[in-house]
Parts: sequence; C-alpha cells; structure tokens
Amino acid sequence: MKLKYYMRGLGIGIVLTTLILMIANPKEKMTDQEIKERALALGMQEAGEQEDKSLSEVLDQIKATLAPTNGPTEPSAIPTPTLSPEPTSAPEPTDKPTVTPKPTPTPEINQPDDSGNTGNDGVNEGELVTFTVEPGMSSGKVAALLDKMGLIKDADDFNQYIVKEKKASVIRVGTYTLPKGAGYEEIVTKITTKQ
Repeated sequence: MKLKYYMRGLGIGIVLTTLILMIANPKEKMTDQEIKERALALGMQEAGEQEDKSLSEVLDQIKATLAPTNGPTEPSAIPTPTLSPEPTSAPEPTDKPTVTPKPTPTPEINQPDDSGNTGNDGVNEGELVTFTVEPGMSSGKVAALLDKMGLIKDADDFNQYIVKEKKASVIRVGTYTLPKGAGYEEIVTKITTKQ
C-alpha cells in the first residue's frame, strides 16, 4: 500500500476522535465570579489583597508550616554559625604563584641575528608576516591576531570591515603570509579564498 493511504486514514481517525471527544466531554463554562470563588477555595489571593510581610514573618510562617504539629519540637538540626569579633590567628602570607608568560608569535622573516640587529631600523612596509588562523576563530579573534602581528592598526575597525563586506563567515583556516602594510581588501581576500 502507498503511504498516502496510511496518511489519509490517520487524518480521518484524528478528525473522528476529536469529534467524539467534543460531543462526549463538553467543557463547562464558568463565569468570572465562579472562577474567583474557585481560586479563593484553592488558596489564591487577588492582586490587591496581598499583604506586605517582612522576611522574618515569611520565614516564621514557613517554619510553622514545616514544624510537626504534635509532640515537643526539637531544636534545629542546622547549626547557626557565630561570628567572632577578632580572628583567632593571624593570616599567614602566601607566596603568589608564578605565571609563565606565553611566547608571542614573531614574524618568520627579519629575525634578529646574533648581534641583535634585524637589518631594519623601523617597520618595513615590505616585511612579510606569517600567521595562522585556527579552527573556531571568529572574525574578531582574527582581527585581534592581525593587530597583534602588526598587519593592521585597529582590530575593531578591521572586524567591522570584515562584517560589512559579509566575509566573517567565510574566513578559512590555514597559515598565511602577508606583507606589512597590506590593505584590508588584500588581507580579506587572502584569508577568505582557497589557497
């Protein structure tokens, strides 16, 4: 048999069941006054009838509700802490844990030689910088990485450019090499197209 016959039968069955339940179990209509009386019988209050109670009154009411009604009451099983006005012993100074700083990525080209010179007195516009876009990096994280590497001057501005150009969702994972001084368009083209 075909699926359409099963679906047709199922639909007809649902409609017939609904009609039978509507006829056999009519809902009783209640007036607003009957609804209010029923709510009051269940312990509900109207919005204007609520009393302002302090926290201690509410806690006393809860304790009275939870306390056993017959027999002597036992003291609370939860001890109440007492605060002493003076510390019992002077706190001992502890050594601060040492934090090892993470190494910052450095460009692969123009590394300092043994004498400490890079060969450039300042930032070279043609200097190549290599960086890696890792899985899960958002456009903001990529912009921060590029700012840290010196490829761009403002991470927020570059991130807004990526979003404006609708390229934030197509940034590709990989290792890229770009010259310092490259424009936003060149950088975005490089990190969003296949290598």
